[in-house]
Amino acid sequence: MVRVNISNIRYIENEMTMSQRRHEPVFPGFREMAARRHQLVSELEARRLDLGLTQTEVAERMGTSQSAVARLESRVMRASRRED
Repeated sequence: MVRVNISNIRYIENEMTMSQRRHEPVFPGFREMAARRHQLVSELEARRLDLGLTQTEVAERMGTSQSAVARLESRVMRASRRED
């Protein structure tokens, strides 16, 4: 006859539950939102280049600075490098 220790079973169940929680996202939908943002900024940059506009020209039309446009575009580039 095999003796089963209830506290050991509870410990194993708790460890399994904790393992599952570690793999669940902390903010559900965050990856999808980040991917959509990445896609949108990439499309905006591609459109800017297709139209032959500089970051400065886009910034003037948006009422912001060239550096703000550059930061927006460079963050997308850095994020896509991390995915590789």
